Amino acid sequence: MMTRTLLCATALLVPCSLASAATLFTEDFSSNSAGPNLALGTPFVLAPNPPATTDFSGGNFTISSGDGARIYLGTNDTDYSTTDFVFSAVVTVQGTSPWNSPFLGMGSANADGSNFGEPTAGSDIAMVLRPDVGRVQGRDDGTISNPATPGGIAGTHRMTMIWDSGLGQATFQYDAGNNGSVDETFTLDGSDNGFNASNSQLFIGGGGGLVVDDVRVDVPEPGSLALLGLGGLLLARRRRA
Repeated sequence: MMTRTLLCATALLVPCSLASAATLFTEDFSSNSAGPNLALGTPFVLAPNPPATTDFSGGNFTISSGDGARIYLGTNDTDYSTTDFVFSAVVTVQGTSPWNSPFLGMGSANADGSNFGEPTAGSDIAMVLRPDVGRVQGRDDGTISNPATPGGIAGTHRMTMIWDSGLGQATFQYDAGNNGSVDETFTLDGSDNGFNASNSQLFIGGGGGLVVDDVRVDVPEPGSLALLGLGGLLLARRRRA
């Protein structure tokens, strides 16, 4: 059994060990490929801009292009909405254009040509880091929410989605600097999104200047999701105080 060191939902918010029932997969791109669990979705290009260029040769997933293009890596399995999971990735944001924004969530890895290439083709629920406005945003079936304004987004961060299949609820956590903290957290209701076995793919990606590494999907022990979400919420409140 694998354990992960996380923050307990206690007054002191001290580290604790939270057991995971299983690790579905991890991907560090050391094979210089997308690996066996991930595949590129349909990209988006806003003509006459060049398409996004992807590269795995550096032991990570790198997207390079100018403004006007987006592409996402999605899981080969599309039936994630029926199980509890913790989905996370480390992203490096380079640039301050809205096209440099990384997206992490569940739905479809195909870029939506009618929505500037955002991952909103069908049902979707996601977190996006907007370097142009220094804001963490939510996406729920394409509806934009603005739960937090943490400041600058450029740099390396961890994005995490915690899905409670019983509630149909997603808790998103933003770890600025990827230093083990939870700087912002928010929850979106996905119970009315119509997720099913064919439309609940996990995805990570965006536009030019984005580097993705250390993608992982874990299934936590029963009853531990509330601890994960509450611990992040309390820590985020403490940091803002």
